[in-house]
Amino acid sequence: MKFVHLAPRDVVGMIKRRGLRMGNGIMGRGVYAVPLFRLPRFSVKESEDDDDMFDDWSECDFSTPTSTQDLWRFLFSPDRDRGLRPIAVMFEPPAEAWPADVRLDLWAPMMEVFVRGLKRRPIEGVQVTREDFDYMERALSERAGAYFIGPVHSAAALGALLRLYLKAGGHEHASGGDDVQVVFRRPIPPKYIQRLLALSQTNHEARRRRERMPADAFDRDDGN
Repeated sequence: MKFVHLAPRDVVGMIKRRGLRMGNGIMGRGVYAVPLFRLPRFSVKESEDDDDMFDDWSECDFSTPTSTQDLWRFLFSPDRDRGLRPIAVMFEPPAEAWPADVRLDLWAPMMEVFVRGLKRRPIEGVQVTREDFDYMERALSERAGAYFIGPVHSAAALGALLRLYLKAGGHEHASGGDDVQVVFRRPIPPKYIQRLLALSQTNHEARRRRERMPADAFDRDDGN
């Protein structure tokens, strides 16, 4: 399975020499990344002020699924005036980088399918505690959103979890967000980095890049 880490363009040389170093984030210290797959994005029809309050997807407009490679690009918006444009660092982690910690933001309309699916067909390699289920079921009963946070022990397990996430209606808000996060607790050596891609390409180049990316990227990479 391939992943994308966004970084300022001025550290390209260091990444080529040293790989991806661990940094700090909301889930602690690690290499933060997004699995490379296609994800629809949405906006709320009625009022953008109440984006967190909608009850079902009928209140939203959706885009066609697009690549997750620039999902966190919004994080660089305050730095654009200083010329700190992002690059996408694509990599495939070594076996010893697993397990990784995964966080998925679950919008309220997703909760029933996601929770019921995870209970009926547990995913080997995805660790879910009784407390995790209690938390998600409480959110479901209150018609609220929740988080899935837990260790995932392989690319195959993460692929299965992402398929459930998409089946439940996984979407990213059109304004950007960090709804999908994977944190590796070890540095990624440079030999595992496959490509560095500037995210300032023309619309035509970006469209051609999306068309070349298979829709089932994580299905094929995890051996399914």
